[in-house]
Amino acid sequence: MIQSVRFQVIGTQTMHCDGCANAVQRALSRLPGIHQVSADYRTQRIDVRLEPAKTDIRTVQDKLEMVGYDTEVVAPARQA
Repeated sequence: MIQSVRFQVIGTQTMHCDGCANAVQRALSRLPGIHQVSADYRTQRIDVRLEPAKTDIRTVQDKLEMVGYDTEVVAPARQA
């Protein structure tokens, strides 16, 4: 089962360009259980499709913090 989750970048460190969005996508796509990542610097949103049996929302948020972004969940996980 795949779930979709939307994160919003919050705080002072934001994605400023396509390079930032690409860095987020690369970092998250390396996590086990991530099926798709889309990051948009214009909206500061990160959409993730994940497999809950292999990873969870907290792991994704921890990885985002490691690459410099604080986030909050704005669209809870839904099955896809």
